[in-house]
Amino acid sequence: MLVMVPSDGRRFVSPGEPHLMEVSVQIRTIGRMFLGTALFLTAAAPAAAQAPEVGVSYSFLRMTETNAPAGFAVDFAKAVAPLGTGSLGVVGEFGLNRFTSDVGDWTTTSYLGGVRFSGPSAGPAQLFGQFLLGAMHGEGYTDFAIQPGVGVKFRANEQIDFRTQVDFPVDFYDGGNDAGFRLNFGIVFKIGQ
Repeated sequence: MLVMVPSDGRRFVSPGEPHLMEVSVQIRTIGRMFLGTALFLTAAAPAAAQAPEVGVSYSFLRMTETNAPAGFAVDFAKAVAPLGTGSLGVVGEFGLNRFTSDVGDWTTTSYLGGVRFSGPSAGPAQLFGQFLLGAMHGEGYTDFAIQPGVGVKFRANEQIDFRTQVDFPVDFYDGGNDAGFRLNFGIVFKIGQ
């Protein structure tokens, strides 16, 4: 598919902005590759004591001095091995954020997969850290991205946790990168427990 991107290397510009050039992007291929890898690792991994989880979160993203106040993230995670007093797991995530500015509105999506270390539960709370990589797609571009993050889950009951999380996405493109900040609040459902 041919798409238009800014010729000066910037990302997160408003649609219709001048100085655009054509590039070839395989959006579906990149998204399928990372989601497929995350699902394969989850299915192929040995069973761990923790049940698989599906999380749904409200997401606020700030990239390149522009806010995306409307967004959400959905992730699937599975612990695959004990690690010290915690566990090591795999996670796949889809995120969508809607940017608004004086010059226009646009949407950014991310398709990420990686690893999550969950610490021991301390009463109803459990800390975790994760490192994800994959693709970030916006108006006219698809780039490689990484997203380290940390968070805490609070147990509501045996099947549901509440979660707050801070991520630091970095979008890598030809000529540079854009670093951001993402704040998530959401709920986690434990599958099969």
